[in-house]
Amino acid sequence: MSNSTITFTAYSDAGVSLGTTKVSGIVLYDTDHFEKAMNQSEGFTLDGGSIVEGNLVTRKHGVLIMAAVSLTEGRNFRTFLKSPLNFKGNYLGIAITAGDDFDLGKGVGDAIVFADGARYASKDTKATSKMSAPGLFSIRLKYTLKG
Repeated sequence: MSNSTITFTAYSDAGVSLGTTKVSGIVLYDTDHFEKAMNQSEGFTLDGGSIVEGNLVTRKHGVLIMAAVSLTEGRNFRTFLKSPLNFKGNYLGIAITAGDDFDLGKGVGDAIVFADGARYASKDTKATSKMSAPGLFSIRLKYTLKG
């Protein structure tokens, strides 16, 4: 595992960049994503059959996990989540170092951009960025994007 530099960007509803922050650290292999069907519900009929209702919308849910992030970058990242990202209020872009071999949900090495409709998936910063060792932060960023 080697160091990667990740650039996070906050976007308004119109796609205007509201600010960025860069974080360098080790991307851990628990970084992953999965797809989730939304707007569907299953019901059962009197004869024991089942029926599925709703319009299928698929969202990808992902988590980016980083270790050995500097104290300054960890604090800047935490500030970025509050403003300009405004928690779930604005869109999220994630650009990775060229040549990195992990997948954020778009394909190996591909960035998440405004058109992907990504959002931060938490309501606080508690578990997202925390001190993991003296002078170091760890980051566990949960996000969602179009499926």
